[in-house]
Amino acid sequence: MPRAELTLFAHIAARPDGELDLAQAALLVAEDEYPGLDVAAYIERLDVMGEGARRVLLDLDKPGDRRSQARLERALAFVYGELGFAGNASDYYDPRNSWLNDVLDRKVGIPITLAVVLLEIFARAG
Repeated sequence: MPRAELTLFAHIAARPDGELDLAQAALLVAEDEYPGLDVAAYIERLDVMGEGARRVLLDLDKPGDRRSQARLERALAFVYGELGFAGNASDYYDPRNSWLNDVLDRKVGIPITLAVVLLEIFARAG
């Protein structure tokens, strides 16, 4: 009998790209390593970070200027400066760099998981 989290992951992963919840899917994958992982708590943490990013970027919201260099620089400064996320330069192959929950807890990861963090924070920021 398949485990519930894998069944839920398969259901989420089968959604069309526009409906895929990347953070939820990544956290469900991590649940294999961390049984009983509180996925909702990590989603809430991303929601809070997204709200923080929205506030930081609010004054840069101008019609037609949503991809400006200043917006990008401020967004990256928020995640890597204010929130303190960083690449794991000392131990790239540490498995914790690959689990989204560990990356959110430690604020250290590899490029792919840091990209997920960026995408999810700024999707929530609008």
